[in-house]
Amino acid sequence: MEIAIIALIGVNLILVLFLVLRKNGDSGIETQIVKTLSEYHDRQKQFHSQEFQQLRDSMEKRLGDGLEQSRKTLSQVMERLVRVDSAQKQISDLGKNVVDLQRVLTDKKSRGIFGEVQLNQILENLFGAKRGELYDLQVTLSNGKMVDAFLRLPEPLGHMAVDAKFPLENYQRMVDEELSEGGRKEAKREFSKNMKKHIDDISSKYIIPQETSDQAILFLPAEAIFAEVHAYHPDVIEYAARKKVWLTSPTTLMAVLSTVQGLLLTLERHKHMDEIHLEINKLGEEFSRNNGRWSDLVRHVATIQKDIDKLEITHKKLSDRFSSIARL
Repeated sequence: MEIAIIALIGVNLILVLFLVLRKNGDSGIETQIVKTLSEYHDRQKQFHSQEFQQLRDSMEKRLGDGLEQSRKTLSQVMERLVRVDSAQKQISDLGKNVVDLQRVLTDKKSRGIFGEVQLNQILENLFGAKRGELYDLQVTLSNGKMVDAFLRLPEPLGHMAVDAKFPLENYQRMVDEELSEGGRKEAKREFSKNMKKHIDDISSKYIIPQETSDQAILFLPAEAIFAEVHAYHPDVIEYAARKKVWLTSPTTLMAVLSTVQGLLLTLERHKHMDEIHLEINKLGEEFSRNNGRWSDLVRHVATIQKDIDKLEITHKKLSDRFSSIARL
């Protein structure tokens, strides 16, 4: 701003000087002043052109940066919208699956199938391809009763039955907040009765002397029901212990079977321990025999070395005598 004011003052002074000289009739100086003003005008024009170009370049750069930032922001917003849409679709699908699961669990037969499928998956994950060797599914026992799973374990465990039970109705009534206190207490008593009946069924059907182990496993497919029994129904736990029935959930069944798997590995090792011990003894005998033979070989080599030394002395004497004869 100051530069522009100074330039304007300079131009005015030049104009005043030009008018004075023109009045006095000095044409040479007038021509010089006109030339100076023309050059000044050209410089000003060039200066303003450069300033305008810099301003335009700066505006274009800022506008380009702003557009690029807006494009990136819009791209990020679109990506997030896609994620939100995908998450909303997953939530919708999950809601449908929950509804389908509720429909399945309302039917006793469907609940039984659900428990069996979950039991099968746990056994397959732990024992893998050993079906038929360590376990079987849907096995009919000598009393004509079919059990969901049958573990073929070595002694002293013996063969053990695993059956899935899913007592759901009274459990749902027992935890229903809309139900009255008396109704929940009644549901709790019925739930205990249901559990004891399942325990009785397993104990009477799947524990057979000389055929199965003296214990069996009751598999509860729901962790919540298992936790409810252990937290608020000690009478059920004691009853199951008297009947020699183990109560398990998906988590605890995996822990029990993992322990059984470790025991099987230990038994397998013990079974081959005598053979390993015998082989180690044989290896020791061979090693002792090898030591004796090696000592004999060393002694023979030492004897041969002595003979070689004597032969070397005789050879040297013979060489010396032949040399003496050759000199004569």
